[in-house]
Amino acid sequence: MWRRSLTLRLALYFAGASTIVLLAIGYLVGMSVERHFLELDRGDLNGKAELVRRALSKLRSSADVEAIPARMDDALAGHDSLSVRIVGPEGRTLFATAGAAFPESLIVGAPAAGSATAPELVAWRHAEHSFHGFATRVPTE
Repeated sequence: MWRRSLTLRLALYFAGASTIVLLAIGYLVGMSVERHFLELDRGDLNGKAELVRRALSKLRSSADVEAIPARMDDALAGHDSLSVRIVGPEGRTLFATAGAAFPESLIVGAPAAGSATAPELVAWRHAEHSFHGFATRVPTE
C-alpha cells in the first residue's frame, strides 16, 4: 500500500484551504462591487427623478399637461441612457421616452415622493438588456 508523505498531505491541505479562502474573498469583493454600482445607479436615478419632479411641479392647467412631452424632451436632453414614463392619475401615459419598456409591476404601488419609504430599486430584462429603475409619485398643484 502506498502511503502519502506528510509533505504531500500538507500541500493538499494548504491548496484546499487557499482555494476556499480565495473563493470567499472573490465572492465578497464581487458582492461589494455590485452593491457599490447599485448605489451609484440609485444616486443617479434619484437626481434624474428630482429633475422630472421639478419639471412636473409647475403643472397648473390642462394646457400644461398637454405640454408635458415638450417640457420633458427639453428637461431630458443629453440623458440618452435614461428612460422615463409619466403616467397620469387616471392611468394614461402622458410621456414616455423612445424605447421605454417598464414592467407594469414597477408602476403599481409606487411610493409618493418625499414619503418615508424610499422607492425600491428594481431590476428587469427587456430585449436582451438589463435595466435598473424605480417608480415614484409626484405631487402636482
